[in-house]
Amino acid sequence: MSNRFWESHIVRFTICASLILVVLIIPVSAATIDISLGGTPPTNWAMKPGNNMNDTVTLTVTVSPDATGWTVKVKDNSNNGKPQSYAGRMVEWDGAQYVSNPKVLGSNLSVQGGTGTGYTGLLVSALDNNNQDIVTSSTTGTFSNIPITYRQTLAYTDPHLTTDHSYQIIITYTGGVS
Repeated sequence: MSNRFWESHIVRFTICASLILVVLIIPVSAATIDISLGGTPPTNWAMKPGNNMNDTVTLTVTVSPDATGWTVKVKDNSNNGKPQSYAGRMVEWDGAQYVSNPKVLGSNLSVQGGTGTGYTGLLVSALDNNNQDIVTSSTTGTFSNIPITYRQTLAYTDPHLTTDHSYQIIITYTGGVS
């Protein structure tokens, strides 16, 4: 396909984020973690082959004082009938469900956690269906506006979608304390 075709067409996709809270219960401690995602997950990226699309949301983490550390992990849960074989990649969505025989982007989405005072961000270069660390810390307190950046590479070989369809992925965030 010519570059002109791709430049004039907007490829739509949706990233939906779900939060799962995990509290490790240890008899000596009642440590807790609360995580919340701020901002709006990216929608309607104008994607061009050969470019990395980037968008950032924020994460707020509150950890009780009796914890010795915490971690936030991400994964593609392959929710809503998405085939496990496509975990980490955006798949064609018709607005209500994943389509049968879907078009699928060739590259996995990457997720980058930001680094700041009291916490360290990590890069998940290829999201999949396993929990992967994106932010870790050995301190407690409230950490606001931790940047989380989504990146998607689009190649000329990636399939073009039909009207009213989009690429979708649902990212699950899990928080845990120690």
